[in-house]
Amino acid sequence: MNIQLPKLRKISAKNNRKKILLLSDDLKFHSGIATVSRELIIGTASKYDWVQLAAAMKHPDHAKRVDLSDGVNKEAGIEDSYVIQYCHTGYGNPDVLRELIQLESPDLILMITDPRFFGFVFQMEHEIRTHYKIPIAYLNIWDQCAPFPYWNSSFYAACDLLMAINKGTKVANQEVLRHFGYKCSDIDKTDLREGTLLSYVPHGSTQKYYYKQTPNSPDWAEYQRFKTEFQKTHDVDFVVLFNNRNIRRKQPGDVILAFKRFCDKLPKEKAKRCALFMKTSVMDENGTDLISVKKAICPNYKVIFNDELVGVNILNWFYNLADVVFYMSSAEGFGLAANEGLMCGTMLLAPVTGGLQDQMRFEDENGGWLEFSKDFTSNHRGKYQNHGEWAVPIWPKARQLQGSIPTPYIFDDVSDAEDAANQLLKIYELGKDERDRRGLEGQKWVLGTESGMNAQAMTDKFAKCVDELFKTWHPPTKYELIKTEPFKQIEDNGIQW
Repeated sequence: MNIQLPKLRKISAKNNRKKILLLSDDLKFHSGIATVSRELIIGTASKYDWVQLAAAMKHPDHAKRVDLSDGVNKEAGIEDSYVIQYCHTGYGNPDVLRELIQLESPDLILMITDPRFFGFVFQMEHEIRTHYKIPIAYLNIWDQCAPFPYWNSSFYAACDLLMAINKGTKVANQEVLRHFGYKCSDIDKTDLREGTLLSYVPHGSTQKYYYKQTPNSPDWAEYQRFKTEFQKTHDVDFVVLFNNRNIRRKQPGDVILAFKRFCDKLPKEKAKRCALFMKTSVMDENGTDLISVKKAICPNYKVIFNDELVGVNILNWFYNLADVVFYMSSAEGFGLAANEGLMCGTMLLAPVTGGLQDQMRFEDENGGWLEFSKDFTSNHRGKYQNHGEWAVPIWPKARQLQGSIPTPYIFDDVSDAEDAANQLLKIYELGKDERDRRGLEGQKWVLGTESGMNAQAMTDKFAKCVDELFKTWHPPTKYELIKTEPFKQIEDNGIQW
């Protein structure tokens, strides 16, 4: 790896904290994984020391060692954090991981993102857990609970702690492990500590940066100037915000089509005062050419593009400016923009899929927050209709079984642009005061104790899980006798018809 070492810095001898080696997107960057990595580190820097294998596709600082301790100290309001990055193009390989273990002597290896990027870690799990005596934790997500991803069984079994970002993922973790005879324990529901520990740890944005603008806000005057200038420049008073990547599963073309059909349903003078604000790249090889889509599909209505790299304070203004955050994803593990919008008191319009349905807070027969199980893996058919006032659901019209060699099967939930347009019209007809009221109900919920969908709750739950792992984990034996048995036929794949 040829790591460039800087001058040594003095570390307090009083620091007896456990050290976590994190494999994820570089926390200095702006992907959803990078954002979550940053929140976890800042939120727990007083409790753990952190080392990150900071990944990027073509990292500009490849092989450099970066000390972020001073910056984290300032952000977290502490004095003795230890946050070191080893920048790398890609998520690493066995030699890089061994080198980092030798250099930093971590007490835990933590992974965040798609399991296919960490195949080398899973293949090394016996060496990591028995030779180095380091447990493995994985903050993991699966866009669809069912069909259960049985091909992930060896990945899940290689982990000592699985923290699921959405409720369906936790069910998938449990059912896949149990099918192949691996022991697992839901630490949210039982005192047993057998096999892999499971827990639900949803993402959460920070109230420090995402909040409802009021006259008491520190940047209220600047926001008012921004809002006035935006409305004057574009002559609008109803704004639909799309803040996602321009990639196929986010369906940006359908977003434009749905906005067009929504405007068609309004009188011309009112339609002229509506805008679709797309915070995304206008052209991406993983998505499409949105300028061409706009010209052909929506030539007569206002679609505003912003592909600039902006600070979180500007993103906060975007969410506050918007009347609704709009998703049409065919698969969505969580939906970080939805959470950021709710933190700002902005309503959500989205398909009932993946982790987005968690954020809608569908209710069961007793008014409780809907839970999933192996017998009920998704609410996409609308079995349960009651949900949080802040959310307006789009019920998928169809499901497509997609697949590839590394990911043989997964459902895409296909929503209809006409249905989305009708739901958007309902939000428009609520009026601004009612939209604001409902949005604030969403803000209250994500900041409350039930959802766990704010940065403080996320980091607290994460620390609770990690501490439980440290307290109960023992290195496995170097050798294990396994009785071979015929392949167990899959009888229940979790699919609901």
